[in-house]
Amino acid sequence: MADLLIKPEAGSGNKLILQDQAGNAVLTTADSGASISENSLPAGTMIWIGEKRVTSTAASISSATSWTKTGNGTASLDLDLTIPAATVAKFSKIYVQASHMILVATGSSFTLAETKFRRENSNGDSDLGFRHIFGIASTAHSVQHSMNRYEVDTSLPATGDVTYSVQVRKHHGNAGYAGSIAPLGAETDTTAIISAYGII
Repeated sequence: MADLLIKPEAGSGNKLILQDQAGNAVLTTADSGASISENSLPAGTMIWIGEKRVTSTAASISSATSWTKTGNGTASLDLDLTIPAATVAKFSKIYVQASHMILVATGSSFTLAETKFRRENSNGDSDLGFRHIFGIASTAHSVQHSMNRYEVDTSLPATGDVTYSVQVRKHHGNAGYAGSIAPLGAETDTTAIISAYGII
């Protein structure tokens, strides 16, 4: 049997649109390729939203007793990702993952630090998931780790853009629990990434 071809009338910008019973677009073609509506996919489907890569090390933070973004005031070195409100509204949950190196110098008591995800939104900021604690309970040597963490945001805000960021501090915010913190690792480990997927 020969192929059955269905295509729009010739001309740039003309589309073939398949709709459901309610008149909503399920499949829309473009001049090259097609897009599928998120509403037509089954619950639990994950869709790539985007990523941010930081390819330069951030300066060491010597006084990180409060939660601090990885850039410590330099936005281009913040390991964060902003998702527009219109994109957030398409999903029931958002899966966030980050991978980076981190170097912690010895403190006067320990060599311990923490990382976490923070969600920023015009309706209020909140932590996402739990703190990761790492290092050693001594001052024998500095510690460098490859950090890979993920969380699922199950309570998305109804309005506004959402920014997810990786933040660091000395363990419990105690000045003696760590020395300086290099939140994106040493000079030889210069790529960090944060990425997000929407869940239908």
